Amino acid sequence: MNRIFFTIVGAYLILYGFILFTRRKIMEKNEYGSIFVLIISIIPFVIDYFEKDYEQVDLLGMIIVVILPITIISIILNRERYNIINVNSQMIKTTIIDLLRENDISYEEEKNAIILKDHDNKRISYKERFNSVDLKLTDIRQLTFYKELKTELKYRIKEIDRSVFPFSGIFYIIFGILIVVVI
Repeated sequence: MNRIFFTIVGAYLILYGFILFTRRKIMEKNEYGSIFVLIISIIPFVIDYFEKDYEQVDLLGMIIVVILPITIISIILNRERYNIINVNSQMIKTTIIDLLRENDISYEEEKNAIILKDHDNKRISYKERFNSVDLKLTDIRQLTFYKELKTELKYRIKEIDRSVFPFSGIFYIIFGILIVVVI
């Protein structure tokens, strides 16, 4: 049963790696990663529960006491944070600045952040990793133009002509193959 689980996880990682390898620009919520980790964390306990003769209380207790609170905290901390794949920070910064200029919103640039001067110095932060950018929109969530900005940002990211080499796609493919072959 564990072999089947690891094969499915490995196949998922390989498929995700190939999707990233297409150089398609994707904007995904970090909350989804937390939910994926929850599912991956629970499945081995469920498999172990069915293979051995444990009390149902043991499995339920492990899920309620350990895994569920960690996942809930992770989801709360990752609200309005996005992972934008197959771009670099310069592409994101340029796109956000263009959107702010079009909407006549005054801003100030800092390293890895854009500060909205007329809105209590709220910040749009971003950080580059490999070929993706972590974008934090938590501070501006309460502003009136937030949803419009986010929607337009998703659209414009897909329209960016330039691309970066998909290192994370290669990483997921190799890691998926290792899981399927080794485990």
